[in-house]
Amino acid sequence: MPYLFQQYAFLVSIIFFAIVLVACTAAQPAAVVELDNDLPSATPRIIFVTPTREASPIPTFSIPSETPLPTQTIEPTVTVDVSVIRNQCQQELITLYTTASEACLGEPSGFFCNGGGAPRPQTVSNVADVTSTMSEIGSLVPLDVVTGVRTPSLYTSNNQGGVMWVRLDAPIEINALMLGDVNVRDITPPDIGLTPWQAISVVTDDTTATNPACQTQPSTFIAQGPWGRSTSFAVNGVSIELTGSIAVQTRDNETIFIVIEGQSNLNIFGQTRVLFAGQQLNVPYNEGNYDQPAGVPGAPTLLSFALIADIPVPLLDRPVLLPQPANARTNGNVNLRASDSVNSLLLAEVPDGQALGIIGMNLDRTWYHVRLPNGENGWMRADLLTGDIGDVSITYEATPLPPERLGNTASGGIVIAGTGANLRRAPDVQFDVLRTLPEGTEVELLARSPYSPFVKVDTGTEIGWLALITLDTTTVIQFLPIDYDVPLPPGPTPTPYFAFGGGHAYPDPRAGN
Repeated sequence: MPYLFQQYAFLVSIIFFAIVLVACTAAQPAAVVELDNDLPSATPRIIFVTPTREASPIPTFSIPSETPLPTQTIEPTVTVDVSVIRNQCQQELITLYTTASEACLGEPSGFFCNGGGAPRPQTVSNVADVTSTMSEIGSLVPLDVVTGVRTPSLYTSNNQGGVMWVRLDAPIEINALMLGDVNVRDITPPDIGLTPWQAISVVTDDTTATNPACQTQPSTFIAQGPWGRSTSFAVNGVSIELTGSIAVQTRDNETIFIVIEGQSNLNIFGQTRVLFAGQQLNVPYNEGNYDQPAGVPGAPTLLSFALIADIPVPLLDRPVLLPQPANARTNGNVNLRASDSVNSLLLAEVPDGQALGIIGMNLDRTWYHVRLPNGENGWMRADLLTGDIGDVSITYEATPLPPERLGNTASGGIVIAGTGANLRRAPDVQFDVLRTLPEGTEVELLARSPYSPFVKVDTGTEIGWLALITLDTTTVIQFLPIDYDVPLPPGPTPTPYFAFGGGHAYPDPRAGN
């Protein structure tokens, strides 16, 4: 019996250990492990590891498939037609310029004349209501009640861009146009005998434009001296002796002076830089201070045409044909002709060394369309000019028509002769009188004479020629076409000469310039 009990106990022990062994080797659930640095950031960082009965140096793992992104319906984008926006901008600018021209061209010196959006004036302390008065289009505000003024951006959402004229009296005699965001201040030192506004600060800004898709002329201050004479004034601490027209812009701690007509002598700290039409001078300034240069600039360079390409020429008191980048002179006596051909009409023989502006070229780039200091323009062979001539980007097949005034200022005139004006058959006092037009008669100017200060006019009932001195007009005489088909006078007549105002170009006939 004891023996049987021992055998039974041994058997039970074996069965118990077998059950324990089986229980210890049962499958375990999968463990979850997070990897830190073994996978790219775009890869899921959670993996599953299944332990094995034996140690394994490299655990087996599987990466779950990525959850597919929800599908999205992509709406087609609307492509903006920039050309349509720009065309609309140009039409709105033309409307602005036309309104400004009709309001302010031909107005007297000694005043500001607002042609666009409401400016922000700075006035002397005892003057009231200047702000409201100046905001009206066509308003005239005397210079002596304003110490500074800032015009709005050229293109704004309400089509009220900045267009303002500043016309200074003698002894300065400057007609200036503020175009776009221009801030001018009178910084003439007091009590030294100078006329107010003889020294000014000019700051231009193009960061306030409301529609960057509109390509417009950069904000610019354009000053013009009297026809054929020099005048002196100062801009941003630079003394300027001006014979012609100059454009001023500021940016990047510098003031850019661009000569668009004639010649300018700029004096900076006692050193003079001479600029001709087609050149510019970049003068350095300290941060935020344009009252005094920070140093002496280098030599003048050829102008960057993009800076002036969109100047609305008809708005200028004396419109000019914009120059290309060049500093050109005649190399010997050179013929000025009516078109780009040696067989075309000879207009004049221009002497050796004459400075001139280049307006454009023919398509073959063998002839230059040039402008003389007296305002006359014509064609010269390219190989007969010398100097520094840059990239002339304006080319055309034939001589372009000159620009015209906008609106009702384009080509009208009124007889101002108290005893009337003689309407003649041709442009000289030696030709027959058709009839006498009484004072106040309105006429339309059609053309000008090739050899005398006469203009061809339409009275509404007949066409004839009037002496320019008998008319009041804002028409740009030098931009009128020349009638070469008129008969020559039967006797000697004065010969046009090459100087400002020579021949038949008189911006203001009553001034006798």
